[in-house]
Amino acid sequence: MQELWEAIKNLPKGKAPGEDGILTEVFQTLWSIIGEDIKAWILEVLESRSIDTSLNSSKIVRIPKKGDKFLLTNYCPISFLGTPYKILVKTLTNRLKQHLDSWIVPSQTTFVQGRSIFDSVLMANEDISWAEESNQNLVILLLDFEKAFDRVSWNFLQASMLQLGFDTKWIS
Repeated sequence: MQELWEAIKNLPKGKAPGEDGILTEVFQTLWSIIGEDIKAWILEVLESRSIDTSLNSSKIVRIPKKGDKFLLTNYCPISFLGTPYKILVKTLTNRLKQHLDSWIVPSQTTFVQGRSIFDSVLMANEDISWAEESNQNLVILLLDFEKAFDRVSWNFLQASMLQLGFDTKWIS
């Protein structure tokens, strides 16, 4: 219950609700009344490895960016998820966060709290200075994959998670 409460109280307030129309603040305010039901639902989802599609669905709205409005690449999709699903995801995310330092190498500078992509620029400058001072050859390669997540090999990801010690329930 404490783990769930931590997830719920840290969900952002004032955000648009999902299709259920229930704001995060409702769950926070009524936690003492509905907490056990939320816990039972989450345990059921984790045990059965399935979730009711009405709770797992989202409303996607396209927000226009700059450029030609007739190109889909010039839109940013925003997804409105229901609060129960947000609670589940936040709880699982909090569990993962406890292990990130042992899984993510220090040179990973993006998508990690407290790190910045600009750290990569500083590291590159340090490498260049080292190479110049020590009269060493240096090759720097920058790779930027557009929509990299869409290109992830699921088999590789699953094998990596097994190697890290994830339970098969978590992976599935």
